[in-house]
Amino acid sequence: ARAYLSSVHHHLFFINDKRVGKGVSFENPEYQYYQAFDIGPFLQPGGDVVFGLRCHWFSGGQGRPASRPGLIFKAVIDFDDGTSIVVNSDSTWKTHPAEWFLDGQKASRNGEGIPSEYIDGRRYPVGWNTVNYNDSDWDPAAQIGPQPTAPWTGTLAAQYTSIDEYEIKPVTVKKI
Repeated sequence: ARAYLSSVHHHLFFINDKRVGKGVSFENPEYQYYQAFDIGPFLQPGGDVVFGLRCHWFSGGQGRPASRPGLIFKAVIDFDDGTSIVVNSDSTWKTHPAEWFLDGQKASRNGEGIPSEYIDGRRYPVGWNTVNYNDSDWDPAAQIGPQPTAPWTGTLAAQYTSIDEYEIKPVTVKKI
């Protein structure tokens, strides 16, 4: 089982509340990259599956080409009997505003002239990427079409590099 994902600009990918991976793409939209993920270890026979994606668009600015928010997703799950299931992002998906937002003051950040960004943790929908979460008040996703479609107008190129993250726990902590 594998998943293919591209977003503008940053994404986190979850399956049933477990983080599968993350990525960024600050490329010009016509040269957008996708990431491929092995999702087999996250799937259980007979179990329900929730694909959860968090995306963040930083708007245009220094180091960020003009574009618009969006993501494109495809999962292919092959079975031993030769059949397969394909799951694509479409209008059946749901969306919810994130806990980060731009202020209304249009304060400049690093001289770029873009609004400052704030994060309000109270707006975080706890359990949003779990099977039993009630998303009935979420909005349907806007379907922009299959690739190639704006902003993914060119051939999607595989992103061969990724960042591996792991936690390093201290051997001791000394309070001074």
